[in-house]
Amino acid sequence: MKKRIFATTAALLCLFTFNGHAGVLTDTVIKAQKPVQASPKAKEKRRMQAVNQRLQQASLSPAASRHLLALLEQQQDRVKTNQAEPAAEAAEYSHLFLDMNIARSDDNGQDYLIIQAKSSTLGGSDLTYLDLYLGDDSGSALTDIASELETSNTATTKVQAKVPLTRLKTEFPDLEMIHADSVLDMMVADGSRVTQLISTRYAIPWQQINARLASADTASGDNYSSQQTKTLQQTELQLSHPGDLNGDDQIKFCFNHNYYDCDYAGGFPPPYKAVEVPFQGKLVLPYEILAIYPSAGTTDLTGIIDSQTNIYVQSAHWGYSLSPVFTTADNQTKPFSDYLSLNVDAKQGTSTIEWSIPRQESRLNNGEYIGYAQQVDWLITLILSGYPTASAKAAQTPVNFQVTLSSEQAGGFSHYAFPKLSPITLEY
Repeated sequence: MKKRIFATTAALLCLFTFNGHAGVLTDTVIKAQKPVQASPKAKEKRRMQAVNQRLQQASLSPAASRHLLALLEQQQDRVKTNQAEPAAEAAEYSHLFLDMNIARSDDNGQDYLIIQAKSSTLGGSDLTYLDLYLGDDSGSALTDIASELETSNTATTKVQAKVPLTRLKTEFPDLEMIHADSVLDMMVADGSRVTQLISTRYAIPWQQINARLASADTASGDNYSSQQTKTLQQTELQLSHPGDLNGDDQIKFCFNHNYYDCDYAGGFPPPYKAVEVPFQGKLVLPYEILAIYPSAGTTDLTGIIDSQTNIYVQSAHWGYSLSPVFTTADNQTKPFSDYLSLNVDAKQGTSTIEWSIPRQESRLNNGEYIGYAQQVDWLITLILSGYPTASAKAAQTPVNFQVTLSSEQAGGFSHYAFPKLSPITLEY
């Protein structure tokens, strides 16, 4: 049984300002780079400030609050002594931001900013606390903390922060960047506890939002007038793979067999549950991007954002998250970011990110962790550095921010600021 809690919020301590340095933009391809790193000490201080503030506001008992703080301190001590969780174990406790999007309510026709965060653990948890805090550059809260206390033995817990755009424009007229951070505390199957805090930043696409708000179009979906389509720089996605290759209105990955309705089949003998899947697409953003943060290496690269540039596949029922493994013909493992190319058009103020991963180099393993036959969601996370806001462009001061494309939508809303991915059906 779930109990949803909404706690009153005070202003969070000012958390994240990052100023990078970049050279002159050119209309050329820019390789993925490693921007400036923040010090681990600075990041630890920020985390502790965020958690201390949150503990005072969340509906947790004093004992649970002390436990949450103690666990976070233990987590930091393990990092200091290089005793962090093994990658395989950490994957079972995935804690990630699903997406940020602008959406129109199917009920009242009003437009909202929606940000979602999610935790998952293979096999479920007996006790999970998850919250999501949204603030501006000064630390002022955009809305109350969205919190969820999960007491049933479930695999996933998701929390959603929803803010009316009219309220944002009225109360935060100069808002350009959303700071989102989420705390997770869960008890896993063996009785141990896992505590995590993740943070990110999202640029607000006011150009697209204002055009939609000014439009007389009240229909759901991504319908703009023809004139708006011609004049408005929008985020555009072209996705070739994975795609619906056989025209049956679904994208199906098949592990270990090749039925007539399989778009991508495994071809591996049982019990090896894996499928080779190509990834090919192009994303055009109405921002000037300087760099794409790499998928490999420390998660502290940005000093602000804990997500990594990558592809994730997640089961809605079991909660487990998987990322494809990319291996070249000479058996060298490559991260997703190595396949990305970045082409910047400074005159138009747009950036094109493309990726083309051959089928023989991309494998999704461990299908048994996803489920026997079910529809699953997937997302592409991009951690970027560049000029997504008017003030950053005017000052030529690049900022770090996240863009996530996801197939998981908030129920009852038609998303339109960023493209949505199509869900995938997995079967073995």
